[in-house]
Amino acid sequence: MPELKIYKTPDGQYTLSGNCTYCNIPQVVTVTAQAYYNWDHGMFVQNAFPNLSKDEREFLVSGICGKCFDKMFAEPEE
Repeated sequence: MPELKIYKTPDGQYTLSGNCTYCNIPQVVTVTAQAYYNWDHGMFVQNAFPNLSKDEREFLVSGICGKCFDKMFAEPEE
């Protein structure tokens, strides 16, 4: 799990932020309090955050942004 800064927003949601561990570009994801609680207590990321994009969920799990993940696992050109 990447090092994330976690802030509770005035409306009760949570903002999770950190830098991509590969390119160092800042990433920010906002989730509901219940979804964050579920994930923090062991629920799989895809079940806790079904409304997030796959790139946002990947960042929360690995700390790698979507662009860098795609570069790392791109199909080799022939």
